[in-house]
Amino acid sequence: MLKRSVLFSFLQLTLFINNDRYRDNGKAGYLLKPDYLCDPAKPFNVNTGPFDPSERMNLKIEITSASQLPKPGGSAKGEVIDPYISVELYGLSKDHKKCRTKTIDNNGFNPIFNETFTFNVTMKR
Repeated sequence: MLKRSVLFSFLQLTLFINNDRYRDNGKAGYLLKPDYLCDPAKPFNVNTGPFDPSERMNLKIEITSASQLPKPGGSAKGEVIDPYISVELYGLSKDHKKCRTKTIDNNGFNPIFNETFTFNVTMKR
C-alpha cells in the first residue's frame, strides 16, 4: 500500500510540473527553446550561464492558513493531526530549494501559519 501511494504522489508531481510548463503558451503542447539555447556560437551551461539578467526574479510565497485537513490514511479516529506545509522550488540546481512551515500542534481543522518564503530565481523559464 505504501509503494502505491508513493508512486501515485510521484506521478502526480510529475504531471503537475509538466502541466505547468505548457500554461505559458496557451496549452499548445510545444514550447520553443529560449534564444540562449538556440545559438551555437554562445554555449550555455546550467551552472555557469550565461544568464540573462531579465530572467532573474524573486519569488515570494505567503502561506496563511489551511482548513479541514484530513487525517493520514483516511482514518476517522485517532489523535488530532499536527500539520505543516512543505514548499519546494524546481529549476536550475542552484535555484532548487526546500522550505517548511512550523508545525501547528493539534489543529487540523483550521491551522494558521502566516509564514513567507522568498526564493531567488536565476531563470524564470
